[in-house]
Amino acid sequence: MKKNTASQTIGAQLVSATDGSAFTGSVTVYVTGDAGTQAVGSVGSGACTHEGNGYHTYAPAQAETNYDLIAFTFIGSGAVPATVQVFTSYPQTGDNYARLGAPAGASIAADIATVDTVVDAILDDTGTSGVIVVTNNDKTGYRLSSTGVDDIWDEATAGHVTAGTTAVALTDILADTADMQPKLGSPAGASLSADIATIDANVDAILVDTGTTLQADITAILADTADMQPKLGTPAGASISADIATIDANVDAILVDTAEIGAAGAGLSAIPWNAAWDAEVQSECTDALNAYDPPTNAEMEARTPTAAQLAYITSNAADGVPVTFSGGTTTTAVLALVDGSTASSTDDFYNGRILVFNSGTLDMQVTDITDYVGSTKTATITAVTTAVTSSHTANLK
Repeated sequence: MKKNTASQTIGAQLVSATDGSAFTGSVTVYVTGDAGTQAVGSVGSGACTHEGNGYHTYAPAQAETNYDLIAFTFIGSGAVPATVQVFTSYPQTGDNYARLGAPAGASIAADIATVDTVVDAILDDTGTSGVIVVTNNDKTGYRLSSTGVDDIWDEATAGHVTAGTTAVALTDILADTADMQPKLGSPAGASLSADIATIDANVDAILVDTGTTLQADITAILADTADMQPKLGTPAGASISADIATIDANVDAILVDTAEIGAAGAGLSAIPWNAAWDAEVQSECTDALNAYDPPTNAEMEARTPTAAQLAYITSNAADGVPVTFSGGTTTTAVLALVDGSTASSTDDFYNGRILVFNSGTLDMQVTDITDYVGSTKTATITAVTTAVTSSHTANLK
């Protein structure tokens, strides 16, 4: 078997483990290369072909023959395993040589005779039979064939390094222009005319792009500044000097109109009062008072003690007792402590008495008790401005 060569076959004879007869069942081959790891055959999962009478063959893959020593182990259920070892040989180059003579593989002597006959025929055809070729030093009158010329042009410049030769000159030119060569043409080295055509097309595109875009931008600018263009000069587009003269005249007129103001507004003093200004001031004062929203006369009277209340307060100022509250409304007050003790549980006990508030949002307000419910400690009072809460205190008169 040749090493690393496809399309080869190996076979083995298997017998039954029971009676030694030819084994014709299914057989699988395992391959072991150079005493390595044994693996099932890679072709058809190692399935073998029964050729007859217990002889089974396997066609290994090329890679399975790439060993110096190959062991093919044939295994079948109920068969005695059989291993065939092969030392491979390298295929020789000569295996592919064409043979001389007919048939292939004829003797070398016959092949040499054939070659000799062919050479004789060549000598006859070229008229050189028996001619001795001598050196010809006369090179004039000869022309190179087209093939010879092509060979000269195809000659690699790398092999010619003598200064002053054409090969060296060409190499120097290529080196000096190396950074220019890829710039023009696609692929690199395209003709200069093609490069110029490409540049011309690009320039045309640039002219089209800039001609369209710039014109559109200029038109837009003119449209946006249309309201500004007539402002200076008459007609639009008059000289700048004329525009400046117009501006100067306008400034002079402004100075005349504003001269009466004077320096630092001196001309604005001693301006006489007039009825229109008076009406405006009164209107502003009314608006301010309305925004302030002061209490009405009725609200003030409700908060002012009656003459009798004031007389009672004055005469009993030293007799008042402190009162605290647990809650209430603007017309009720729930008494908590009166003079440090729990308020009375007797109905109407505080009727007619006066409460003088002395803290919080009800400070300095005075009201009277018109009814009292002892079970809830709730006194009905003349309305005050805000609801009575536990944060308020008062004197009871």
